[in-house]
Amino acid sequence: LASKLVGLGVGKGDIISVLLSQSFDMVISLLGILKSGASFLPIDPNSPKGRISYMLSDSDSKLLLSRSSIIASIGLTSDFMDLETLSFEEEISNLALDFSHDSLAYVIYTSGSTGHPKGVMIEHGSLLNLCYWHNSTYEVV
Repeated sequence: LASKLVGLGVGKGDIISVLLSQSFDMVISLLGILKSGASFLPIDPNSPKGRISYMLSDSDSKLLLSRSSIIASIGLTSDFMDLETLSFEEEISNLALDFSHDSLAYVIYTSGSTGHPKGVMIEHGSLLNLCYWHNSTYEVV
C-alpha cells in the first residue's frame, strides 16, 4: 500500500484520510500511510455525514482510503481509493522511512466546543513519548 501511495505522489506533509471501521484494512492503511511518509486522519464511518464531509474538507486531505460499501452506506460523493478492488500483484521493493520526530504522524478531530470539530495534529515525537510512557507505566517488555 505504501508503494501505491508513493506512486500516486503521496509523501511527507500529506494527510491521507481513512474511513474504515476497526479492521485489518484499518491497520494496513495506517501502517502503509506512515511508511509512505504521509500522516493519517482516522474517520469513524458511524459519524454523521456532515461531520465526515467537514473533516475531509477542513483537513485538506490529499486522498481518502475506504471501501465502496462504506462510501455507499454513508452516501458520500468523494473520490476515494477503494480497498475492496485494490490489487498488489506488481513487484515492489521496501521503501525507506522518511520522517523525523517533528514530522506529522496523524490528525484527530475533537468534538468541537465551538460547534465545529477541531483538528489536532500529533507529531511522531509526541507519539514516541506516549509509547515510552505506556511501556514504562504498564511494564511492557
